[in-house]
Amino acid sequence: MYGHRIHPPARGEPVERYLPGAHRAVFNAKALDLGEEIILASSPLGCLTFWVAGHQNAIASNGVEGFTPLHLAALKRHSTRRVLIAYDHTAAGDRGAELVAATMTAEGICCYRVEFPKGMTANDYACRLKPAQKSFGLVLRKAAPMLGARARGLPADERRVPSRTRCW
Repeated sequence: MYGHRIHPPARGEPVERYLPGAHRAVFNAKALDLGEEIILASSPLGCLTFWVAGHQNAIASNGVEGFTPLHLAALKRHSTRRVLIAYDHTAAGDRGAELVAATMTAEGICCYRVEFPKGMTANDYACRLKPAQKSFGLVLRKAAPMLGARARGLPADERRVPSRTRCW
């Protein structure tokens, strides 16, 4: 179970809530049948935002620290080759994206970081930059490879992989 506040929360209150306990499902698992490339949003709301904007190959983790072995097993079972990590562009989202990328890269899945403007979520981005389908298309095409390219010290222009045909 997941909830997202409509109004700004009181000081110290979370914007999103998950019921306690194990998370035993992949939100929008049918997206895994759509091809080798998946968008990984940090929440069901982010996933639905991509879906409504025409990018239906999106799944959701359960928050920026909620990527589970179940997610990884589902990606591997469907032979996913590339994951575009579309976590919030916050300190927590950036940390979560690095951890998820390390896990997936170790399993041979290429990871790319979708870079929203600082402090923005996928939903914020879609609401502020219209039309959402085109603005998402732009940010997805500019997704930066994670781990491998940075470790090799490649120049930024060589790290961009618009065709998504290979992994660094």
